[in-house]
Amino acid sequence: MNVAKNIEDRYIDRINSNFVGRKIEKIFYEEIGYEIHHECWEHSKNIHSIDMNVIFQLDTGKLLQIKWDNEFGCYGIGFEELSEIKCKDGFKIIEVTENQNWIDRINREISSVEIYWEKIESREYHSFLTIYIPKGRKKITRLPMTWKINIQEESIWISAFEITESENNYYTADHLSVFFKEEDIEKYFLKDDYKIQ
Repeated sequence: MNVAKNIEDRYIDRINSNFVGRKIEKIFYEEIGYEIHHECWEHSKNIHSIDMNVIFQLDTGKLLQIKWDNEFGCYGIGFEELSEIKCKDGFKIIEVTENQNWIDRINREISSVEIYWEKIESREYHSFLTIYIPKGRKKITRLPMTWKINIQEESIWISAFEITESENNYYTADHLSVFFKEEDIEKYFLKDDYKIQ
C-alpha cells in the first residue's frame, strides 16, 4: 500500500470513529469578529458561509471542530477535538442549533461521512527579485475538499469553499461553507471528481 493511501485511510478511520453513530446535540459557528451588525454566515437560506470553523457538540460530550487545515495540503477539511468552547480574541461563537436548517438534524444519528477528494497541482518556486522560477516537478495532491455528512435520511455538506458576493468564489479556501441542499453542491461543482480550475 502506498504512503498517501495509508494516510487517507487513517484520516477516514479517524472521522468514522469520531462521528459515525453519534448524535449532534448542538452546533456552533466560530467566526472572525467582523464589525458588522448582521451575521455574514447566512449566505442564502440553504448555504451558510463561515469565515472559520463549525463545532459539533455530540451526545458523547465530545466537541469536534471541523475546520480547514493543511494535513494533506492547503486547504482541505480536517477536524480536531476541543476540550471546551472558548471565544478567542477577535472571534465570536454563534450557536446555530435552533437555526431552521439545523433544528431537524439535532439529536439524530450520523449514519456515515463521505469524503469528496480533489486533485490539486502544485509546484515550488524560487524567487529572484520579482521573478518566480519553477523548482522541480509539479506535484499532484489529493485534498479532502468536502464532507458529506449523512444524518439518517438527510445530508449536509461542509466544504473548504468560499462564496463571495461578487461570485468570485474560492475553492480550497481558508473558509468553510455548509450546504443543506445537494443541488447547491452540484451548482458549485463540489462533488468528487469535479475539476476545479
